[in-house]
Order: sequence, then structure tokens, then C-alpha cells
Amino acid sequence: MPQQSEWNLRRLSEITLKPATWNPRTHPRPSIRYVDVSAVSNEELRIVSDATYPGTEAPGRARKIVFEGDTIFATVRPTLRRIAQVPISLHGELVSTAFSVLRPDQTQITPDFLFFATQTDTFMSGIAALETGASYPAVRDSDVLDQFIAVPSLNEQ
Repeated sequence: MPQQSEWNLRRLSEITLKPATWNPRTHPRPSIRYVDVSAVSNEELRIVSDATYPGTEAPGRARKIVFEGDTIFATVRPTLRRIAQVPISLHGELVSTAFSVLRPDQTQITPDFLFFATQTDTFMSGIAALETGASYPAVRDSDVLDQFIAVPSLNEQ
């Protein structure tokens, strides 16, 4: 008889790593590539554009550094599902503070499985219940990181 798969409920904060932030005053760059919320397609679930700025003219919200394989999850109007996985072409670049950057701890979860898990109806229902604000409903990074997902073994992922 085959052994049944065991999936464990894990809080995102337990299986992700804290991403770095960029401070243009202490870490100047000649230029940056930047992704804001409108650059993520909620139909294709991918980043469809980015903008390049001289480092000194970077938007004030360009603060979160992303790596290839990170999942970015828009915290403003989250039920619009502006969720994407960061491609290698944007490794080390910047996204808006309106994203929660989910960097998988690859000893526990693969980048692809994390990306998949944030798209599920169960996950989105938990997020929707936490939205605050009328004109621009939003959640906090901590709200996203407090969500639980069912995680199988790395081999099964």
C-alpha cells in the first residue's frame, strides 16, 4: 500500500526569508529597474513591464530588493491577485513597498510551490478577510506572512 502524502500547515513567516530593503542615501546606485503594482498582470500572473530610473530619481516606494524566484504579492487591493514570480532578469532590482516580497527558504519550500500556494482560493480568502480601508483596501506585510499554507515535502513539491 503506498504511503499517504503528508502536508503540514506552515505559517509563511516560518518558511520564507526576510528580504533586504534599499536605502538610496546609504547605498546609491547609478540606475535601478523598478516594478510597481500596475506592472503585474493579474491575468497572466507575471511581471509584464518595469521602468528604469537613474538611482537619484528612483520613486520613493522603490525600496524592496527582489531575487530570482521570489514571489511578489500586492498588498494594495490584494484580491485583484497581482501576484508574480521574479524572473532572473530582475534579480537584485527593486519593487514597490506595496508588495510583500516572499523569499522562499529553499530548505523548506521551492519557489514554484510558494508561488502556486499564494494563488489558491484558500489563501486568498484568508487575505480578503484581513483587508482594511474602503477606497484602497489593503493588508500589511505581517498579514500576508501570518497566513498558513499546506506544504508537502520538498520531494513532493
